[in-house]
Amino acid sequence: MIWHSAEGRDLGRSMSRGKHTEAQMIAALKQVEAGRKVEDVAREEGVSKHTLYAWKAKYGGMDVA
Repeated sequence: MIWHSAEGRDLGRSMSRGKHTEAQMIAALKQVEAGRKVEDVAREEGVSKHTLYAWKAKYGGMDVA
């Protein structure tokens, strides 16, 4: 079942995906690895610190080609 608002928008997909490229995610992780606070990097990227940890689980240790 998918819920819709009065305007017909799909409420089941309220979170946007794809706002950041893989390169941006990896660059943010590199900043944290370099010693910056997770909270500061998350605020600048417009994501939660929990999102940064999820990115780390997925992209940690990777480099941008």
